[in-house]
Amino acid sequence: MANTFVNASAVSKEFLRVLRSHLPFTNSIDRYYDNNTKIGSVKHGGTIAIRKPTEFNIRTGSVANVQNATATSDNLTTATQFGVDCAITSQQAELNLDSLSKEVIAPAAARMAAYLESQAMASMYKDVYNTVGTVGTSPASSLVWLQAGAKLDENLAPYENRCAVINPTAQASTVAALTSLFNPTQKIAKQYESAMMGNALGMDFKLGQLAPTHTTGTRTNTTPLVDGASQVGDSLLFKGTGNAVTYVAGDVFTIAGVYSVNQDKQSTGNLKQFVVKALATSAAGGGLTVTISPSIVTSGATQTVTASPADGAAVVNIGATASGVQPQSLVFQKDAFTLATVDLPMPKGLDFASREVLDGISMRVLGDYDIINDQTIYRFDILTGWLAQRPELACRVVA
Repeated sequence: MANTFVNASAVSKEFLRVLRSHLPFTNSIDRYYDNNTKIGSVKHGGTIAIRKPTEFNIRTGSVANVQNATATSDNLTTATQFGVDCAITSQQAELNLDSLSKEVIAPAAARMAAYLESQAMASMYKDVYNTVGTVGTSPASSLVWLQAGAKLDENLAPYENRCAVINPTAQASTVAALTSLFNPTQKIAKQYESAMMGNALGMDFKLGQLAPTHTTGTRTNTTPLVDGASQVGDSLLFKGTGNAVTYVAGDVFTIAGVYSVNQDKQSTGNLKQFVVKALATSAAGGGLTVTISPSIVTSGATQTVTASPADGAAVVNIGATASGVQPQSLVFQKDAFTLATVDLPMPKGLDFASREVLDGISMRVLGDYDIINDQTIYRFDILTGWLAQRPELACRVVA
């Protein structure tokens, strides 16, 4: 007799339970579940408009300066479908749910969680321009994490739901460095026993075995210069880079004389950091056009810098070594990143089919019997996408 305890709904719920337990990064960011993208009765992926907060100018004096609260949004594309497919024997199909989970469901869910975490972080860290730390030096004090928190403070990131996803080497050196600080005795004991940071320094530390590593472009220690004064927007011209020098998505640099501003649009005293959005290769004369984030905006509600760069202003690369490898940890407030999933269609004619949603993650399981080989084929699927909608609320910690 078939195992009545192992139906499609039970398998999909167990799969999501295990999946969720393996998502330190995804569990700490905003999640968006869309069950309204339909054509007829078939749900599908596509583009989702994620709303963002309105930015306003300050009025001084008694005369009102009315501004429209115009809703703006960014497009998040859900085009990444991935999954695990497996065949189970007739004997395994008779297992109870706990046994089936140990043999099949949990390993599949853990593998899918690893893929989801690595792909999301590998994609979104490249949109983060705030950067602290020293390339080649693993954090060995609280300072670098406090500096990352200060970057979030400058951008008015809420204090709640702050998280640090920290790579294993950085965690080891940080835990060792902080054991002697004036922390509560119980917290120090917990860090010592678990070798993990836990909640400290205003953020929730989570081990990220899949935290990304960034490899810079072939840009060298030679300092390129800004080519032309008064440049604004999301592209910037360089000169003096040398021939066939590359900047890759995720490279970070500063520009002499261009400072960041706080929410009151006053200088923070720190040079603004910019991240390269797409591969750029210099021409024979050393000229280069790079697409950058944030855009250079010198006034108004969306102002990002104190002034546009001067002609000939020096461009200083963060981690100047050509093709350098930089392990990354991420400090962020929840609203910096969004992960969305949408419902996959449910085919007709299958007895074993279920789609479940847990904490904003939609997952589908389908099963069918292979009469030739006397086995059941399971497939587990997720359709997802991600967006660094508010990268100013995040900071990279390089090592």
